[in-house]
Amino acid sequence: MTNDYQDYKILLNNYTSSYISEYGTKSAKKTIETIQKSKHSINLLHQSATKGFVPTVGDFNSFVLSNLSLSFAKKAKIRFASIILFNHWHNDVNVELQLLSEYEVISLFNKILEKTI
Repeated sequence: MTNDYQDYKILLNNYTSSYISEYGTKSAKKTIETIQKSKHSINLLHQSATKGFVPTVGDFNSFVLSNLSLSFAKKAKIRFASIILFNHWHNDVNVELQLLSEYEVISLFNKILEKTI
């Protein structure tokens, strides 16, 4: 029996691998760097940590679209960037504060995939 965290890691790795195989490593790395260096991403993580709230799918999408380099991106890139931002939130905020259970993390991950604009 695997634990939920392992299931989340598998979901993330499968999604990331699929994106890379379709759009290339260069595109994926550039998107990851954009999210990691973005003041908007840092702002979302800081707000969530200090106020103890869980961002919604809309929040992840809005903060991604706040990045000028992603504002006119295709849906697949916005979805990928939202997942990357979500993963940063999970690792940097949720693991520390335990705002969501692992089951809820997986559920939010899937909602991002389904509902990204």
